[in-house]
Amino acid sequence: MLSSGSPLNGNYAGIRVTPRDAVVCGRISDLLRRAELALTGDLTSTRHYVMSALALLDGTVDAPSPTRDEADARSHAAGGLARWQRSRIEGFVAANLHQQIAIKDLAALVRLSPSYLCKVFKVTFGMSPHSYIMMKRVSRAKSAMVSTRAALSDIALSCGFSDQAHLCRVFRQAVGEAPHRWRQANQTDLGQ
Repeated sequence: MLSSGSPLNGNYAGIRVTPRDAVVCGRISDLLRRAELALTGDLTSTRHYVMSALALLDGTVDAPSPTRDEADARSHAAGGLARWQRSRIEGFVAANLHQQIAIKDLAALVRLSPSYLCKVFKVTFGMSPHSYIMMKRVSRAKSAMVSTRAALSDIALSCGFSDQAHLCRVFRQAVGEAPHRWRQANQTDLGQ
């Protein structure tokens, strides 16, 4: 451990660090990163990680190094989706924007219940599944509006909106202006 009597005032130049100190510092750093991730959803895990880091600093505990399985468990403890789940959802949504996407289908895709998916989805993506899907649809509609001369009604249907009015309503909420005005301001000359 750090030699007693060494001031911990932010100037570490005079402190002798042994290999064991480096391992303990690495473990403390890992615990604090876990605590930071857990802050968004799981205060019990946050408290555990901070208390473990403090115990390491006090020299009262020798915490084990995390394994890969523990890293996935940490993601769940922090309240978020595992990396493979996030990737699978992103790919599925991108491939199926043109049609209705049900929460139960997303949940089955990542082997979770629909209610639990909604909870962890918000932690992972910062928004509900519905908001995420609508954001992706608006983004695809923007791309289509600037790269084609297709009618807004056709763009709406190809992006999974129920009709042009639905596109206009969601687009105005997300972007702050009507799709027609946004298109006029952002479309490049596509030629005749």
